[in-house]
Amino acid sequence: MPEKKMKNSLVTVLAVAVCLFSAGCSKKKVNPGANVGERTIVIPTHHAGTVMQYARLAGNRTLPVRGYGIVGALGKNGSSQIPPQLRNYLIQYLRRRDIGSKKAGLGNLPPERILRDMDTAIVEISGSIPACAPKGKAFDVQIRAIGSQVKSLEGGVLYGAELRLATSTITAPNRGSKILATAAGPVFVNPFIDETKVAELVKLRDGRVIGGGQASNSRPVLLQMLEPDFSRAAVIQRSINERFQRPGKPRVANAKGSDVVSIDIPPEWRKDYEHFLDLVMHMPLQSAGGQWERKARQIAHAMTLPEANHNELSLVWEAMGRRAIPILGKYYTQADPFVSYYSARAGMRLGDLVAAPEIILRTASSPGNPLRGEAIKELGRHRQYIRAIAVLRKTLDDSNDILRIMAYESLKKIGRSSSVMTIPVGDFHLDLVESDGRGLIYATQSEDSRIVLMGKGMSLIRPIYFTCLQDLLTLNASKKEKYVTIFRKIGQTGRISPAFKIAPSAKSLVRAMGHQAVLGEATLMVPDRGADRKPKRDSDGQIVYKMANVKGLGLSYGQVVAVLYRLCKQGAIVSDGGGKPAKFVLQKPADLQEFLRDAMETGRPNVTGK
Repeated sequence: MPEKKMKNSLVTVLAVAVCLFSAGCSKKKVNPGANVGERTIVIPTHHAGTVMQYARLAGNRTLPVRGYGIVGALGKNGSSQIPPQLRNYLIQYLRRRDIGSKKAGLGNLPPERILRDMDTAIVEISGSIPACAPKGKAFDVQIRAIGSQVKSLEGGVLYGAELRLATSTITAPNRGSKILATAAGPVFVNPFIDETKVAELVKLRDGRVIGGGQASNSRPVLLQMLEPDFSRAAVIQRSINERFQRPGKPRVANAKGSDVVSIDIPPEWRKDYEHFLDLVMHMPLQSAGGQWERKARQIAHAMTLPEANHNELSLVWEAMGRRAIPILGKYYTQADPFVSYYSARAGMRLGDLVAAPEIILRTASSPGNPLRGEAIKELGRHRQYIRAIAVLRKTLDDSNDILRIMAYESLKKIGRSSSVMTIPVGDFHLDLVESDGRGLIYATQSEDSRIVLMGKGMSLIRPIYFTCLQDLLTLNASKKEKYVTIFRKIGQTGRISPAFKIAPSAKSLVRAMGHQAVLGEATLMVPDRGADRKPKRDSDGQIVYKMANVKGLGLSYGQVVAVLYRLCKQGAIVSDGGGKPAKFVLQKPADLQEFLRDAMETGRPNVTGK
């Protein structure tokens, strides 16, 4: 009966998993090699004898939140409808936040007037506070328009809103849990929407605010013992403090009894708290005498087995601290690329900057190595290792777009390379990346808003006549013209802005579109006029242009991304690297990135190219 045996095996595996990771499991202890009925449970080496075998991390799930708010700056695409169940809540909220007052720059407009204006729309907001997130942790939120009148959220801005625990029992937006997070910021709408297709237009009613959510309080970090045990909780407390507590500083771990150990994330780990908690869970509890060394050698043996989980085993070594380097260092030169890489990764993270980095560099430089992407990403963690910069810069020219983007991200983290230059533009950042490879335009849509121009001399082809987003933006230039004319349609009035000239480079285009339309550092150009107010002309009869004292056209990040995507789709942006059309790549959202990272052992397919 093969089917029956398989069913029994699956039931056994599920039962073991529940017992290991659920606090509500049976009080009977489960040890490596223990007999349960007629079966023997074998706990993996990377779990056995670690914190993970005896405790689970409470609060290690994302916390769903929900709320309601208002999106403004929609021109005529909003709605005058106010859902009855939200009316009083939104009016009171606007008054509390001084939105609709002179202080907010909106004159003395009453809240009711703001809600009825077609320039605004009422939206439902949802998101997830990351597991164990500290106060102020940013996260993405999704928004959905409420009311059939709303045509589009494109170009809108979410006013500050309150988010509470998302449950089905809440009968009013201001009831239920306390405020767990807030949300605000520019709205990002899917730039791939084809506005010429009626069926696609409904998607304009949905959007996201990149990094717009913010946790109001720190989520507590607790280790919940699988079985109450005073002595085991004390051992866990001691092991964690011996590894992470600095002299004269407060304890990192505090046993609160037989069933709970609280964790205070040290200041030096707060920017990388997920990694810190990974190490805590993989912390071996055998520290007396030669126990830790035996454990380190067990990990080394497990690393060489066909079924090895190399990442998890490497984390156990890393959790042990620097004393493990002499043992794991012997495996740097193993023929198996996984054993070699994950041994060197642990060594480099523990401070071995002599032998371990050579393995990481070699892996990052080896075409076809299944761990090349992981090595490129790892180099970004080590700002002190200058030799990584040369390898990463070379990877920027690679034919693999995913590897190029990963190399850029690592260089960005290191922050010491002249290959990446950042320019603030409106509500986002523009990164200029030197590369001899094909022109690549990369746009993020998670955590922060960033456009990356990777390549040399990316520019608009001429002649060009281009318009998009319901004629929001227009570009025009003949083949002989030195500059490109650019103008936009403005808000509710539908009027056309003054026509400006820009250099035909992608950099000038992004800055002209994204900068706010205010006086300041000039990026746009206008005809240079003489005393008679007529445009001056050069010896060839061409109009002479000068820099205008205005920054830009004030498009939102999402609108700028949508324009760049459409230009790339038409082949209208080319680069010096062979004159080929630039490729557009949009980052996948963070939650999907995590799913893909867990599903794939090699590489990180986190981008979508169009």
